[in-house]
Amino acid sequence: MKNRIQTTIALLSVIAFVNVSMAGIPVTCVNCSTSFTQALEYVKDIEQMLESIKRYTELVKQTENAITNTINLPNDLLSNLQSQIRVAVANVSRLNSYKADMGALLTIFTETWPELQDLKIDDILMQDRIQMQLDQFSKASEKIDNVLQSNFQFTGQQLQDLQDSGEFDSYLDDLLSTKEGRQQAIEAGNQINALTVHEMRQTRALLANYVQAQTAALAQEHNAAKLEDADLQQEMEIGVERGNVLQLPN
Repeated sequence: MKNRIQTTIALLSVIAFVNVSMAGIPVTCVNCSTSFTQALEYVKDIEQMLESIKRYTELVKQTENAITNTINLPNDLLSNLQSQIRVAVANVSRLNSYKADMGALLTIFTETWPELQDLKIDDILMQDRIQMQLDQFSKASEKIDNVLQSNFQFTGQQLQDLQDSGEFDSYLDDLLSTKEGRQQAIEAGNQINALTVHEMRQTRALLANYVQAQTAALAQEHNAAKLEDADLQQEMEIGVERGNVLQLPN
């Protein structure tokens, strides 16, 4: 049961900590294929799980604030606008990272608690809820591609190539040099951030479902263990009482 508690905490820690260093949250791995092993090594107690949820909530608030700041940003404040657009563009990669993390979380969840796939929360099976979230991530990626195509005239992959080559900053400077370009950048940033916030909210809700399902499973195991201990104790007491009964000679 202790291992299951540790696994529960690790699942949340990975989602909250991996691939979010831009928000000031420490990253637990360099090679994320080892992230779950490292999380299990470093996670000590329930407090760390609660802290990861708290930080995840703060990350959502930071992104919401970025949207507000971008909407209210005067066009002539180019340096601030550049910063906001870079954050928005970084959210494209962040969204893809969350999708990958959710896929890994699904695998561990189903392997650790296969019986919980049939658990219903708000009249929706957990396995259906998980699949709905993964499908939603895919749709969000498509929407972001459409936003990039309509405002920047390139796809998400082309954006990634620009970032990898170090040419994105030059492209952004050229775009923001005109009033029309600034308006396009602001519109794209708003749409990308709005999509990201929506997906992060949905992910947070799904994490809450994971916790609820896992807590129910742990509580059921705990209650079953208590009942088993009580039965064993009762049997032992009955055995002691029988042993203390005086046997009268015939």
